[in-house]
Amino acid sequence: MYVFDKKSRPTYNDSRRQALTTLLMKTFAELFRRYRLRAEFSSLSEFADAFATKGYFYDLSIFCHWQKGKRIPSKRVVLITMLEIFIENKAISSLEKANELLESAGHGYLTKNEQQRFQQQLSTSEHATIVM
Repeated sequence: MYVFDKKSRPTYNDSRRQALTTLLMKTFAELFRRYRLRAEFSSLSEFADAFATKGYFYDLSIFCHWQKGKRIPSKRVVLITMLEIFIENKAISSLEKANELLESAGHGYLTKNEQQRFQQQLSTSEHATIVM
């Protein structure tokens, strides 16, 4: 067991804990791909079209970089819009899954206002499914 001064280096236990956390946490790339496919966007261009309807016009290569894990969206509003699309298309069905995606991109968790907004959207989505 290696123990160093906390100011100079992390301890062996800290490094191991961080490595285990990284292994257990899904990456943004994995989650983006999973939810895109669950939302039945079979191609990145289909997802890009849906994103464009929300007012965000990105080059297709950006989505490719997101899916390959080479880049992560830096603006929270972009991630929130992505969550909207995934919830509308029934790819995300809980606030926990929405938080998982935000956390994987380094944006923490949903705020109270965001939770209320998405909870309403999730409730409407569930009701629409039951009525059909």
